[in-house]
Amino acid sequence: MSMNLFLLRVSEARLKDYQLSGKVGNRNKLAEDLDQASVIFTDGAFTSIKKSWEGIVYLITGKPFEEALTEPFTTVITGKKALEVPLPTATVAPRYLNSTEVLQAHQMLSLITNEIFISRYNAEVMNELGIYPGNWQVEEAQAYLIRGFSHLKEFYAQAATHHEAIIMFLA
Repeated sequence: MSMNLFLLRVSEARLKDYQLSGKVGNRNKLAEDLDQASVIFTDGAFTSIKKSWEGIVYLITGKPFEEALTEPFTTVITGKKALEVPLPTATVAPRYLNSTEVLQAHQMLSLITNEIFISRYNAEVMNELGIYPGNWQVEEAQAYLIRGFSHLKEFYAQAATHHEAIIMFLA
């Protein structure tokens, strides 16, 4: 099964609306909006870093995902709080960072250059640790992670600029 990480930039008001709809009534506004994502979320507000997420966590923390859950940098992938709104396609409940937490995450990510990021890259160790999706010895693997990381940083920069929250989920 493929596990891609999806990221959604939303206003604080929309985040609160999703939280409320998950607790009251039987509408799932997040799922409804995601069904129309290409119309509702323009200008790159809905994106994916595909399967690079665990490789990114490993390179910024030096730990496999399960061991890195308590690391501050891991929250750029996992969020801090569960949204408690189920998504039929998600493997776990979506999580989020509010706009203040997004700004802090953006500031942390800004400190990591591509050179620093890729300095921990070791295909043999990453394969041995079972870092998803594996096959790290292929020539394109480093470039794939750098592209994913650069995309993640740009996504956070946009969210921070617009004072937005970020919702993330694996599907």
